[in-house]
Amino acid sequence: MNEENRWNKTKLQKILFFVIVIVCLVTIFSMNRSIKSMQQELSMLRQEVGNLHSSVSSDINHISANIESSLKKESSIVSDYSYQVLADKINKAEGTVPLRVMARPKEHKNNLKASFFVESEEGKIFSAQGEEGEGYSFWATIEVPLNNNLKKLSVSFDDGTVQKTEILEEIYELSNRYMMKVDSTIQNMNIMNNNHKLEYSGAVETYFSMNMEGNNYPVSGEIRFQKDGTLIKKIPVNVEKLDDSTGRNNESHDLYIEKYVAGESGVYTTSFNETIAYKKDSLIEIVVIINDNLGFQYKQTIYGERIDENGELYLSDYSNEVIIE
Repeated sequence: MNEENRWNKTKLQKILFFVIVIVCLVTIFSMNRSIKSMQQELSMLRQEVGNLHSSVSSDINHISANIESSLKKESSIVSDYSYQVLADKINKAEGTVPLRVMARPKEHKNNLKASFFVESEEGKIFSAQGEEGEGYSFWATIEVPLNNNLKKLSVSFDDGTVQKTEILEEIYELSNRYMMKVDSTIQNMNIMNNNHKLEYSGAVETYFSMNMEGNNYPVSGEIRFQKDGTLIKKIPVNVEKLDDSTGRNNESHDLYIEKYVAGESGVYTTSFNETIAYKKDSLIEIVVIINDNLGFQYKQTIYGERIDENGELYLSDYSNEVIIE
């Protein structure tokens, strides 16, 4: 009887132990799920707080920008201004381009005079006296250099007693208003060595987009094969012709501008198949040249390799940079 009681007691203890273990496991599992749920809720809360913070910061920045803009307008001495690059009057010999500027003062007085200034990064000042036009506006044409070193455009009003000056605009990349963007690449080029002669085949794709003013476009182009700096062969690039004899407002020009001025690229594809004899250390180059209607030439070396005595290419020697002349 005692043995049976001990056995029952032991069995009961085991059952109780397993029950306790199961309860503990269930409790731990439940707590773990609760912790994960709390972590997820905390993460979502943090994300919502972050989004709210970003939204508030954006609103504050927007409000600050509006306030700053309003204060700037209120304190400004001009009610309107503009500038335009007269790309069709570029003077390449002098290396200058006319900048046509306009400013209208908020307060007009008799005998008011205006002067315009363009400052370069080197501190050089290019200036012109303004002439009064319609609506109390003042106009001037300033000759500025053909580079991107210009920094800011300013105007000064002088009524004989008080002189006030204001920076109208920071100037960046002025050349985008009178130069095209041009870039060429070689597609599917194949080179075969045959009895100390290299046979080149493939195609050149030339991309271009007009300047911001829409007043320039390609008029001619060619692909040059050179050996050690000497011209071996040139292939014309079939550019899209544009008859501009009737002025910028003709339909052909407008369609051309609509197609290419808004950052969209035109593409010219020119196939080639050339054979060039070589010797040790010969430098073989492929150069693309595009000429625009403003007289600028865009030159880009898109291939340059030195050849060993076996016709193997062993040294790339070109920059791929577009040089504008």
